[in-house]
Amino acid sequence: MVTENLDGARRRHDETGTAEVLTLSALGEAYEGDTATARAHAAEAAALTDACTDGRLADHAESLVRLGWSEAFLEQYAAAERHAARGITMARRAGRPFALSQLLLCSAYVHLLTGRVGTALDQAEEALAVARTSAAPNSSASAGRSGPPSSCTPAPRRP
Repeated sequence: MVTENLDGARRRHDETGTAEVLTLSALGEAYEGDTATARAHAAEAAALTDACTDGRLADHAESLVRLGWSEAFLEQYAAAERHAARGITMARRAGRPFALSQLLLCSAYVHLLTGRVGTALDQAEEALAVARTSAAPNSSASAGRSGPPSSCTPAPRRP
């Protein structure tokens, strides 16, 4: 199934679609323990993603979630941090709280594993706040308001 979808996206010259399939495959292969395939798919997805503008990726925030987590699980911490940071910025701008909470959590995980515990804790707390806010009904709070929902604004920093 993955091969068929990947071949189809490549035939259509759909870079973002190809990256979507590659990130899904990379994450799945990392979970299954096939790190060679996971690394190859993550590397190709990263190259495609890095070549895209934020505007082209705006509707593909979940692809950055999968790419960041794949790279984190493959111990490619600098790449995971870079893709998570890009995704966080895009998710905030586009008002994508689910993706934002997942990207913040990925970034927190990378920061924890690389010894930056304070930043990891800040990001984990923000991820939780975003997740709680986006899960709560927000009937009239955002009515008539333009821009991303309040759950996509940065949480205050801890003292």
